[in-house]
Amino acid sequence: RRLRAEGHIEEALVRYRECYQAEPDFIEALNEVGVMYSQLGRLRDALRIYLNIIKLDPHGPHRHIAATNAADIYLTWYDAGRNRDKNIALARQYAEMAMEQPSPMRACNLILALVKDRMYFEARDVLERIIKENRPECDARKFLETMFQIRDPDLVGWWTWLEALPAKE
Repeated sequence: RRLRAEGHIEEALVRYRECYQAEPDFIEALNEVGVMYSQLGRLRDALRIYLNIIKLDPHGPHRHIAATNAADIYLTWYDAGRNRDKNIALARQYAEMAMEQPSPMRACNLILALVKDRMYFEARDVLERIIKENRPECDARKFLETMFQIRDPDLVGWWTWLEALPAKE
């Protein structure tokens, strides 16, 4: 952790890998390897780590963290114009998986994936459900604060469409 905090990402990456190899139940260390790969721009390597975590922890909390990170990578590739149909479908799949254990950021990721896939009504349904349920682990206020911090052009366009929707109905 100290190495990473000091900006020694490559060295921290080696240490986290060693930690995981010494203690294969220490999935947090493996997740950190994925995070550092992402920081280094090695998204394919990071994605391999996250998909491996999902297999290693099929019913545990690490699965949802890894699914969130995988969805982020697929959204990044979608925005870059790479194999858009495949990447948006995978972004939605992993965002939905992450929402099995909801949080404000995971809800935002799911809405973002739905909006980018032009599934506007489905995104609206998620928005309304999160606000209505207002669960402690996915507080509606925190969710909305997080949503309004995202400066994605597709999301902004969807907000505009959503605001005009009642006038159409």
